[in-house]
Amino acid sequence: MRSATSSASRRHGDGAPLDVRAADYERFLAIQLASAAKRPALYAVTAFAAELARIHAVVSEPLLGHIRLAWWREGLEEIAAGASPRKQPVMEALGQMHTTHPRVLPELQKIVAAHAMDFDEAALADDAARRSEEHTS
Repeated sequence: MRSATSSASRRHGDGAPLDVRAADYERFLAIQLASAAKRPALYAVTAFAAELARIHAVVSEPLLGHIRLAWWREGLEEIAAGASPRKQPVMEALGQMHTTHPRVLPELQKIVAAHAMDFDEAALADDAARRSEEHTS
């Protein structure tokens, strides 16, 4: 669990969340080429992508991945419905981005769904491996 003073809430002098710089340095550099007005939205989307990728790296079971993805999916749905974003730095950045770029949120929801399919495929592969082991024993 992240603390309230997590690296996502601290910023460099250029306004980039530390997670963006650390998680995807090449994208961080590319964002520097965008206009200053567009950078916050680009940082939010990049940090969001890093958060979703992190789920795959830290969970050991597909169900746990689905639970974490559900948190993000529900948070995006709440923002789309006009609610305040959840108290998490990336979710708050996505909420701010939604006010100026409302068409992006449905695309982010599709990305969450794609990550969920990855966990479905992992679960199917685990089941197939288990069945194979049962038949060979």
